Amino acid sequence: MKGGIDGTQWESFTAPRRIAVVGASPRPGPLNFAQRLSRNNAHLGFTGATYFVNPRHDSIFGRPCYPDLRALPDKPDVCLINTPARQVLGAVNDGIAAGVRSFVVHSGGFGETGAEGHGLQADLLALCGETGAALIGPNCLGMYHSRGPVALYGADIPPGIRRGGLAVLSGSGSVSVSMMQLGQAVGLHSIVSTGNEAVTTAEDILEHLVEDPDVTVVAMFVEALRRPDKFRTLARRANALGKPIVALKAGTSEKGAAAAGSHTGAMVGTGAAYRALFDDLNVIAVDDFEELRETVRALAVLGGQGPTGPGVAVAGMSGGKLSVVVDLAERLGMPIASLAPETIHRLNDALALPVETSAHNPVDVGAGFRSGKPGTENLADCVRILASDPVVGLVLVQQSLSGSGHSNTLERSWASAVADAAADVAEPVVIASEFPVPPEHGEPDSQRRSPAGSVPVLSGLRAALCAVRALTWWHRRANRPWTPPATTGPTVDPAALLDRLHDRHGLLTPAETERILAAYGLPVVPTSHISAEAELDTLDLEFPVVAKVVSPDIAHKSDIGGVVLGIASPAELRAAYRRINDNVRNARPDARVTGVLVAPHLDHGIELFMGSRVEPGLGATVAVGLGGTLVELLGHPSVLTAPLDHATAHEAITRMTGAKILDGFRGGPTADVGGLATTLCRLGRLTSDLADRLVDVDLNPIIVTHSHRGGLVADARIVLD
Repeated sequence: MKGGIDGTQWESFTAPRRIAVVGASPRPGPLNFAQRLSRNNAHLGFTGATYFVNPRHDSIFGRPCYPDLRALPDKPDVCLINTPARQVLGAVNDGIAAGVRSFVVHSGGFGETGAEGHGLQADLLALCGETGAALIGPNCLGMYHSRGPVALYGADIPPGIRRGGLAVLSGSGSVSVSMMQLGQAVGLHSIVSTGNEAVTTAEDILEHLVEDPDVTVVAMFVEALRRPDKFRTLARRANALGKPIVALKAGTSEKGAAAAGSHTGAMVGTGAAYRALFDDLNVIAVDDFEELRETVRALAVLGGQGPTGPGVAVAGMSGGKLSVVVDLAERLGMPIASLAPETIHRLNDALALPVETSAHNPVDVGAGFRSGKPGTENLADCVRILASDPVVGLVLVQQSLSGSGHSNTLERSWASAVADAAADVAEPVVIASEFPVPPEHGEPDSQRRSPAGSVPVLSGLRAALCAVRALTWWHRRANRPWTPPATTGPTVDPAALLDRLHDRHGLLTPAETERILAAYGLPVVPTSHISAEAELDTLDLEFPVVAKVVSPDIAHKSDIGGVVLGIASPAELRAAYRRINDNVRNARPDARVTGVLVAPHLDHGIELFMGSRVEPGLGATVAVGLGGTLVELLGHPSVLTAPLDHATAHEAITRMTGAKILDGFRGGPTADVGGLATTLCRLGRLTSDLADRLVDVDLNPIIVTHSHRGGLVADARIVLD
């Protein structure tokens, strides 16, 4: 068995009655693990037994200390290990001999260090694999679970922590401590610091959290998915159960992602692959800790309540601040609703606006001073009216709440008015403050004192708007059924294709590349490979043609004069052949040149880029965007997981940056988007089929012309592992 937690082991982690602490020490100080563990469990009301194990001490903190696990009066349910790394394997072995199958290793010095640490971690995995033991860590803080309640955790648990529906999984111990504070605010179900995940992975723990009826939201800080296929299954299950997963992935920048100098490697690296995976699974991906905190807060406080319509209505007391909110919302892609005429009429009446003035979204409630009603009453009325609009699914109130931590009577009255209005409507209502919110406003550890009641009070406009955007996005897609993409295109035997290339790696030759692309029905321009000038006389060509250098060492041919376009005659072709070889020899004397490729010259048209990549551990992704020589300057392409269905491919093409150029822009060709979507699907299938060997594929450019509206692949590269 590798990883996994069975029901008995999960019971031992979440509701143990006997805990053994190997490596306990009497040394006083704030970093004493045994002391913190005892204090945490005392605060939680843990009534089970805790056994200290250390052969160098007879007692610790006035309690008996045992020389080894065999000396304990009872078999522990779970064993916590906090010894030097070299002693951990022996401690786990002793625990297994004593019948223990659940471990938490807090000790560091394993895979996060050098070769010796990697070796120790491999030994730990082998031992647990042989015996079926579950082990959280090493190099972790451990876990807290409200069911026990019990802390197998190496940092302080806040006294009086509230139980709730938020479950947290974090590869970082420090992040788990920060999320503990959020859990204190919204109610915490459990928190697990997974560390190196040498044996038991985050996916193994997520499996139990997803099926737990008390879990309503899962927050994850992900350094890497160890079992992505299992994560896919669990994320789809969570979606079906109505449980959002919010994920912050560390290390998503594309710096250093280039593989073999390809466009795909540079533009579709690890970060893009994770974002594509999360999007496919309806997992809410966030970019920073503030966005993580406020998104989780909104989901946790609202529970299962989600937007009932596609748009967001915004109201507030300051027109200037509202303009900032709407500008930011537009940049972030948060959908601002267009209000119905009836809604506008009711707002005008409620605010007693002059005839020459009319309400719109956002609603400046401060403009209603002529109504004769208190501002708080105007605000509550506007919230109710906006919530009744048929296209409004959520109402966001921009209201500053002081960050000083002192009570502000006026601010509390605004928040209370919003809460009263929210209680009367079915649509969710949130408050967004541009300042950090003091505990009395935003921390519902005592909802009875919160002036906003069950209305989420979100800190920071950007983070708040991102949270609202995530809320609308997740609920819009939550009930979308998932079906595996249907196979399209010709029948292919991937094993036979790869068998012909069993001894090949790196950049394939043009002939090998064309053979693979043609097998999947991709529209490739036919080419001729010339390895000597004399071969030019044997070609039967229809001019004009293009010529380009063939070299496994040159990614960007045009940069060094390795491409000549618009060749109109045999004489020009001969001159182009010589010029290409001279240019390459001067610019890259070290490059291996195998010849020159000659292909028909295509009319000027739209140049697209399609690429695919197999990310280790994650699988296949595909990308599409505007292409040609300026591919890196034209914005990030749309990236999706593969294989993909035709509808998903079609949508990706129509929403990519610059997609309007496909509609006959300024007399240009009108693209057959359906045909392009078919090409993208077939590229995804190719990449999925050959994932065991494939590194990446570049199709750049794919040229769309008036006569080839579905595009032709003018240049292609395939890199094998």
